[in-house]
Formats: sequence, C-alpha cells, structure tokens
Amino acid sequence: MEGKNLFVLLSGALLGALLFSACTGNPAGPGQASATSSTSPGTTYTGFMEAEPGQWVEYDISTSSGSIRQRMEYIGTDSIDGVSANVFEMKSGNGLDSMGSFQVWVDSSTQKIVKYAGKFQDKVLCLDVKSFSADVPSPGGDKTPAGYGPTAASSYGYTTPTGKTVPIVKHITEDVEVWVSSEMPFGIVKTVDLKTGKDIMSVYDYGLSGAKRTITKQELQSCETVGA
Repeated sequence: MEGKNLFVLLSGALLGALLFSACTGNPAGPGQASATSSTSPGTTYTGFMEAEPGQWVEYDISTSSGSIRQRMEYIGTDSIDGVSANVFEMKSGNGLDSMGSFQVWVDSSTQKIVKYAGKFQDKVLCLDVKSFSADVPSPGGDKTPAGYGPTAASSYGYTTPTGKTVPIVKHITEDVEVWVSSEMPFGIVKTVDLKTGKDIMSVYDYGLSGAKRTITKQELQSCETVGA
C-alpha cells in the first residue's frame, strides 16, 4: 500500500509540472538571461515550437527540501483504447529515474488525459484518470497556450548549465514571471516567483531527439489501477 500511495503522490506532482510547462544580444551566463534586447536573426518569438517525437527537456525544480531534476519527453502520437493521443514520459530524481518513470496519454482532439501510468522497479501502476479534471494543451506549433503567443517584446538570451543558448521573451502571469522560447521543446524555459525573486524551475538541458518510451502498451493494458 505504501508503494501505491507514493505513486499517487509523485504522479500528481509530476503531472502538475507537465500541465504548467505545456500551458501556462550578449551571451548570458548559465541559467541566466542577458539584459540586452536582441534583434539578430533567429531571435523572433513565434510561439511554442512544433512538437516532434524524440524531443526532451530537463528541468531543475525548486522544492521545500531542495532542488530536484525532472526530464520531460515527447514520445509522439499513438492510439490506445481507440483514442489517438499525444504520449509524454516524465522521469524525476537524482538519477532521473530514481523515482521511476511516468507516462501520460492526452487525447489529441479533446486534450483530456486518457491514460496515466508509472513504472517502479519493473512494476507498472495506472492512476485513475477520472481524478484529473484539467485539460492538457496540445504541445507546440499553432497550439501555443493563450497568453503565450507571438509578441513584440524584447528578446533576451538564456544559456543552460550545459552551454546551450536560446532566445527568450518574458511574460508575467499573476505573481510569476515566465520565460518562453520558440527554439526549445515545450516552450517554457524558466519561471520566477516575483514575490521572492527565486526561481521556481529552469531548464538544465534539452534536445530535439533521443526521447524513448520506457512503458510499453502491453504493460499499460495489464497494469493495476490505483487512486480510484
């Protein structure tokens, strides 16, 4: 029972990050933005990048007990139970899989979650999706969430700790400053709590290929459902 409870808690936290990241000049130093506006080619913000299978992003997320790294991957489209869906995987922990891996299937037409599973030490558990009422925006392209569309705002540069630089623009959503880019999967680069000035989460690394499914459809079809 303890393992099942842990699955429910972790899956809820990771799904929250997925929902947030899917919706809501001079080189900069690692994890920082330069304060100079940019007009060089390739820096125009046009909305979120079109999603392609294999894309992934690793985020450093601040928690009450410190920072945790989370990897989000876009596996691509597939069908399950007669529904065509976008498939994401998430891994979290010091070794990125130390807390297991999670897989979420989102209906391509309705944006409703149709399947959600977690894998721990080769055991697959499914979470009752009726507990999720929120929709998940489609990733990338013309499905950029409202409020994060093309803008004439000044562009800045963000450099990951691994040395990759992308142009970004900043949006203010209530008390959170959101950095977004058209040149990185999932669009969200960094979020900052304006009340404290501290980072909520920021990109550690990203790639346009390399995402791989770790939970098979066969495992999903035979998984035990928890949280019902």
